[in-house]
Amino acid sequence: MIGLGILYYCVRGRVADARGHNLESDDVEFRALTDEQYQGFIDQYDRVYLTQLVEYGDVRSAGGARVDRVGLIDGGKVVGAATVVYEPWARLFRRAIVHFGPMLDYDNADLVRTFMTELKKWVMTNPRVIALRVNPYVIRRPYEDLEAGDATRRARQLDRVMAQVGGVTVEGDYFDGVDIHPIYLYSKNLEGMTYDEAFASFKNNVRTDIRNAAANGVRVEYLGPDDLDVIKKLLDHTEERTEMPHVEDSAIDLVRDMMVQMGTERYVYPASVLDTKEALESIGDELRVVEAEMAALQPDEEGGAPTKKQQKQLKELQFRYDALQRRRDKTLKVQQERGERVILTASLYVETPSDLIFHYSGGYDDLASFRGVYAVHEAMIKRAIERGKRWYNMNVIRGVFEEGEPGFGLLDYKRHFQGTVEELVGTYEFPLRPFLAKKLGATR
Repeated sequence: MIGLGILYYCVRGRVADARGHNLESDDVEFRALTDEQYQGFIDQYDRVYLTQLVEYGDVRSAGGARVDRVGLIDGGKVVGAATVVYEPWARLFRRAIVHFGPMLDYDNADLVRTFMTELKKWVMTNPRVIALRVNPYVIRRPYEDLEAGDATRRARQLDRVMAQVGGVTVEGDYFDGVDIHPIYLYSKNLEGMTYDEAFASFKNNVRTDIRNAAANGVRVEYLGPDDLDVIKKLLDHTEERTEMPHVEDSAIDLVRDMMVQMGTERYVYPASVLDTKEALESIGDELRVVEAEMAALQPDEEGGAPTKKQQKQLKELQFRYDALQRRRDKTLKVQQERGERVILTASLYVETPSDLIFHYSGGYDDLASFRGVYAVHEAMIKRAIERGKRWYNMNVIRGVFEEGEPGFGLLDYKRHFQGTVEELVGTYEFPLRPFLAKKLGATR
């Protein structure tokens, strides 16, 4: 059971609702939310990450963690919410964490100040909780491709408010071994776009790779929780040849539980698949068509040499014929080595009210030329648009913006989809019991 508790606090004074309108209220409550209250709030919220979903809290709770689902209520309306997970610390103690939250109107300093003050009080009702960490989904700086702009007014204000209520910014980055969430993500805004418009916005190499995946006979199939051994094997293979962090078995167990809880319509498991028999038959059909077209352009025994136009057509057909033969040889080799049905890549995506979030992906390096991962991107972007998601969230990147630097490749790959770098404000920590928190390493 989620540890929602029975206490609530009455906060009196000048506060603000989620739209930024100031209200005078004599009865503003900070308390546990029902599932319906919480879901109703996040359904209207601008950006919701997977760790703030109802199902995430339920799964973590079922796995033995204490989880609170709390919010600030003004006049019966929820104006801020958070899922709080309590992680064990030094055996006897706990550290409270709000992953990619809280969710509230960060333009309203009064609301942020009130929420954070009451959140601290809430978690401190447990004497074993010695520290609190939050990392709001708030953009620190806008980017134009690789160029960062100035810090936003919202981010500067948030830094001031967090400092006023005792928060300290945790320096460093996830990729440097610091135990915080990554600061940099990459997302594409799909609002108002059709798929054709989204496709036209990709860089040329992405459009070409999507077309090539289709030409190679790659299709997308959807797997389920009983098939997670497939992606674990692919992730292990990918880890061996890239800088991708190791994905523990416990992470896959969490994915399985989330997929069961959310259903495969919202926790999506697409795989790019090559049916080698079908692909070879299709290539054979194309080769016969090209051979016939080439034969039709050849002069008969009594005719003269081909015209310049015919020579150009023959050259183009020969180029296409040679490419088809190479694709046939490549596909035949895969069939001989791996069989008729070959999984090229597998990925995991989570749907939130605002985003379709890429979670994990793995694939075989020697099969990358079939461009299977691009078939998945095509299917998932279409899905995001069809299901009304504003953001195709490609998730984590390193904060490396110089070409040739280690770690730049991941960003370079994602930026070909013509999205946006999202630099978040980062993690704030609160030493609730400063002596213990510092001594036990719960704060930096």
